[in-house]
Amino acid sequence: MVLPQFHSYKFPIAISSFTVLVMILLFASCQTNQISISQSLEGIWLGCYAELDKKTPRVRLFDLKPDNTYTNIIYEHETVEGGWSAKKNKMLLDTIEYTIGKLAADSLILENNVRVIYKKAIDAPFSQTKTELESSLENTAWESKTSQGITKLLFTYEKVYYLPPNGQLEVFCWKVEKYQEVALLYYRGNKHACNELPSHLKQLTKLNDKLLAFKNYGVSNRNLESFTKVPYKESDIKDLDALNVFQACSLYTRYNCGTMMNVNTQPAKAINYYLNKFKFVSGTENESGFLRLRFLINCKGELANFDLEGMNEEYEAFDFDKKITDQFIHLSKEIDHWIGYERKGEFFDCDKNMLFKIKKGQLVDISP
Repeated sequence: MVLPQFHSYKFPIAISSFTVLVMILLFASCQTNQISISQSLEGIWLGCYAELDKKTPRVRLFDLKPDNTYTNIIYEHETVEGGWSAKKNKMLLDTIEYTIGKLAADSLILENNVRVIYKKAIDAPFSQTKTELESSLENTAWESKTSQGITKLLFTYEKVYYLPPNGQLEVFCWKVEKYQEVALLYYRGNKHACNELPSHLKQLTKLNDKLLAFKNYGVSNRNLESFTKVPYKESDIKDLDALNVFQACSLYTRYNCGTMMNVNTQPAKAINYYLNKFKFVSGTENESGFLRLRFLINCKGELANFDLEGMNEEYEAFDFDKKITDQFIHLSKEIDHWIGYERKGEFFDCDKNMLFKIKKGQLVDISP
């Protein structure tokens, strides 16, 4: 009799060994991934805004150090230091957990109650002190020539005058900060005062007797900008001040003006001014309906950003004669004593809406 031959069955053992190998590889992969995430996060990050219902300025520096400590500076607000760790798409700052919404070589988005957006600081070390950098900017003028035209920057002791090719002058207060070897320049306030939130964050990359260069961080993130030094003249500053260009007092905070009681010290007089000064335009006898006028009143009572929308008596879109619409803008500018939105004795920018009722080319009523 031939006895059956039994072969040793090693397949389960092979599977078990394979499983162990896979587990080891997965563990190593997770560890490598974890190290990779931490290493990607390490370094100095710069941010200029956080997304809430709208973008608001938060000029900040976020230093994630290799020893898992961090420094978070929100300029002109607070400095926080502590410990950090990261795992997968989560970051823990002390006891507060954030979701890493995005992590790339040059960008980081952290999400909690707000969505904070950072860009990686570039390698541009400065040995000069903060005071030395400020001295290099005070009472200087710079120009940048591009295909769009010439952009000018003029620094006084306190203000910076920014004049782009389109001629839309903006005036801010300016400040320099230094963190380790990173040099920062940011703006705050406006031509009226320096008490607004910081904005327009820039990292300086060059500053000497011939060249000023920086990278912008913020809502509008442009590439590096470079300026050449030109002669500084006090008369240039006086000429720019004489332009009396409209400028919003805040880049981010704006209210609804409310009724005429909220925006003019003599509301009845202002309303009567429209009614009495409006002039009938010949040939508009068949034009009836409503004309909505919107404009911005800044904290100093200056007006800008006029927008008009016409409707006929059936509330359908309608274009009134230009001589009618131009009158309302002209009359609004003539009225004195406009004021912004008032809160606790301070005035803020606000949007004003007015509705004019027109009957057969005549102004008959105003809803302020």
